[in-house]
This record gives sequence, structure tokens and C-alpha cells, in this order.
Amino acid sequence: MGYDGISLQNEVSVGKIYSIHYFEYMNDFSFDGEAHDFWEFICVDKGEVSITAGTRLRTLKQGEIAFHEPNEFHDVHANGTIALTWWSSPSSVTIRRWTSSAKKRF
Repeated sequence: MGYDGISLQNEVSVGKIYSIHYFEYMNDFSFDGEAHDFWEFICVDKGEVSITAGTRLRTLKQGEIAFHEPNEFHDVHANGTIALTWWSSPSSVTIRRWTSSAKKRF
């Protein structure tokens, strides 16, 4: 029996990663924020956190990810539960096709 493969499009590419961190935030964790000249992303492994990305405030839940572009102010706060997150600082992120639906995910 043969298997048919699925061709994937490489819409987002990360060239290099300089740091990867995995944190357990206590339920009252709060980071006042920063901005820097490189990309950063945060992914929630367990629980949920509130983040600011520029002027947008949003809640990230388990399995969700947010990208912060260079020089974008961002912060993170626990939402009253213990949260496990990982984040990374890649040197470059290339977005091959920036459709309106893809932009909403970021």
C-alpha cells in the first residue's frame, strides 16, 4: 500500500535562535516589559498569561504562541494561575506569505 505525501509551504522561517528559555510563572508573576532590536516569541505550555504586544492586549492560553517584532514593546503577566511558558530570541524570522488570516495569528 502506498502513501501520498502532503507538500508543505514554508510560510514562516526562523534563521537562527540565540536563546530559548522555559519558565514556570507563579500565579502573581508580572514583567513590566521591554523592547529590543530582535524578534522574540512566547508560547504557553500550560495555564494562561496576558501579554501586551505594542498597543494590543491579549490572553495566550495553552498551545498558543505570539511573536514580537523588533522594537515592539511587550510584557507578560500571569492570569492568577501557574503558567509554564517557553520563549526564544531568534535572529531573524521570515514570513513568506503575509495574508490577513496569517497576520491575525501573529
